[in-house]
Amino acid sequence: MDLEPDSTSITVAREVTAASDEDLASRRWPAGDHYSSRKMAKERVKPVEEDDKGLLLTMGKQVKELHAAIKIMFDAWKKSETWSKNVEAELRVVTSELQTR
Repeated sequence: MDLEPDSTSITVAREVTAASDEDLASRRWPAGDHYSSRKMAKERVKPVEEDDKGLLLTMGKQVKELHAAIKIMFDAWKKSETWSKNVEAELRVVTSELQTR
């Protein structure tokens, strides 16, 4: 039997059967073992929290960098606006001088 699919074959997933109650029961925690399951849940959460702290620190650093970049752009825009207003004022003066001649 050839296991490699050719260009005309279609691969179909295997059939999935429903789990019986016996299968599910074997996967559950024992009835009186609530403390250890809570303890294990807390242990699983700790690495995620540490990862979150690292992620939040990285995001905070990126936000500060973006804020600094936006501040530079805003300051450049303000400077450009001031220059533009000065040019407009000079143009009005020159225009009025030309009209009076």
